[in-house]
Amino acid sequence: MILGNPLSMDWSHKSHFAGCAFISCDTLHMVHQSLMADVLQSLIQVFVYCRLDYCNALLTGIAKGQMKRQQAVQNTAARLVSWAHHPDHAMPLPRNLHWLPVGQRVIF
Repeated sequence: MILGNPLSMDWSHKSHFAGCAFISCDTLHMVHQSLMADVLQSLIQVFVYCRLDYCNALLTGIAKGQMKRQQAVQNTAARLVSWAHHPDHAMPLPRNLHWLPVGQRVIF
């Protein structure tokens, strides 16, 4: 997040990290068939979740619509780990993997 002149929050900084996390998911998708499930989950923790958790304390109390992009990254990572296809509904996947949703990760 970047504080502007009138001290308003600019979400382009957090959006940039979500974009980088999407790129990491795409890169891992290219090699995920060659990896064991626990190794893939560890790589997602390292390359995706570190970007999602960066500056999470600043996201406390923001609207759900502003966290939508970060939740989409988490859903993509969950699909990758659980070998689900894109048309499958993504909401139960993080719950089955025992991952907190993004909003609850911010509070935690």
